[in-house]
Amino acid sequence: MDPLKLISVLPLQQNWTPPTLPERNCEFNEIIRYATMPIPRNIFVSGPRGIGKTVTAKRVCEEYKARFPSRSVFYIQMYRGLSETWDKFYMEKPKCKRNASTFKQGIGDHVLIVLDDVDCLYRKNDLNYLLHDLFNLDRQLCVILISTQSLYTYERTVFTDAVKSRCQFMPFAFRPYNVNEIASILQMRLNLAVEGSVSQDALKFISEKVYRHGSDMRLGLRILANAVNLAVQSSQPLTLTIAEQAWRQEKQSYWRQEYMELPPHMALLLFSVCVLLQKGEKVTSGAAYKMYNELCRYHTVKPLSTRQLSAYLSILEQKGFLSTSQSMSNLGKTTTITSDLPLEILVEAGRTLDWQTILK
Repeated sequence: MDPLKLISVLPLQQNWTPPTLPERNCEFNEIIRYATMPIPRNIFVSGPRGIGKTVTAKRVCEEYKARFPSRSVFYIQMYRGLSETWDKFYMEKPKCKRNASTFKQGIGDHVLIVLDDVDCLYRKNDLNYLLHDLFNLDRQLCVILISTQSLYTYERTVFTDAVKSRCQFMPFAFRPYNVNEIASILQMRLNLAVEGSVSQDALKFISEKVYRHGSDMRLGLRILANAVNLAVQSSQPLTLTIAEQAWRQEKQSYWRQEYMELPPHMALLLFSVCVLLQKGEKVTSGAAYKMYNELCRYHTVKPLSTRQLSAYLSILEQKGFLSTSQSMSNLGKTTTITSDLPLEILVEAGRTLDWQTILK
């Protein structure tokens, strides 16, 4: 097998937009169709992280600009607050707030605006203010919102009646990639980035790891980039052994970062599970809830209900932190919890947090 030779590092980066989206082509075509109608439709794109929402929206922006060169296109990455968002968007005018005249004057008559990661906004009402301002501009707008939460959630808990009646978003729910789609995306990136031999076993290994952890292509690209670097540095083909080594390097930093971004009570529940698993015990949902409640009492905070904890447990499984299995006994149904993550990393991260502060 020929050793690997790096041609370009760009296709291995997360923020790189590929020329085609073979696994999101259907969604891309539908979104661009609604965005370019004579009276454009507003669009709400939802789905888990890392499944192609942002890259599809960026391709839509590129295609829209190619079709209508005279029109304005804005891609805006949302942050915790609107002032921080404008600070990032207007680097030359760092104190622009919402309703800023520079934004109003520069957007033109026909505008495509993409607001990415809207669930990052700390105050959900900020989104109402922003949409209200945008639709008072007397412009022909197409707004695309991107979120990990569904449109139903926003209509039920965030949007005011005025926003719902004026915007009328078209929902697009992106499903997670399957194993074959993940392998296809990774193969396309490899073809553009390297020359040389890549073991199909290595590609399958990475694809299965990504699928196991929620089809998060951010994780897949990081593992792939690590594997390519290891293969290039050692002047070897990209083999299964190198892919396994890349995964071992990646999973520690990746899962610590993912853990630190969890909501406080969800993080405390996962901390409880990891502490019990680290002791080598068989961990059930009941044991995890018991330890979680004990930690809440220790930190003098009100614990969540068992129903809420059960929902959190399902979310943690969807995110790839753990796995659950059910069995029946004389005592009823038992939920057993396991995890293949580096427990010591998560437990260490949990012990560095000031739980009493963040839980309140």
